[in-house]
Amino acid sequence: MLGDIIKDGGGDKTLYVTTDEEGNDYRKMWFAPMTDADEIRDFLSCTMSGLSNCDDVNDAVVIG
Repeated sequence: MLGDIIKDGGGDKTLYVTTDEEGNDYRKMWFAPMTDADEIRDFLSCTMSGLSNCDDVNDAVVIG
């Protein structure tokens, strides 16, 4: 989806992500998407919630 936005000339836009599932608040995305399972595990090991609701980290993409 992001590739299509870039192709359409939106590559310089700022990406915002929601802070909850209801879209009550948004913040700028601070880092590039992560897709490497080991990198995701290492990164999330120091967070409060990690990926507690993720069934398989190998199928996860983390943005933030």
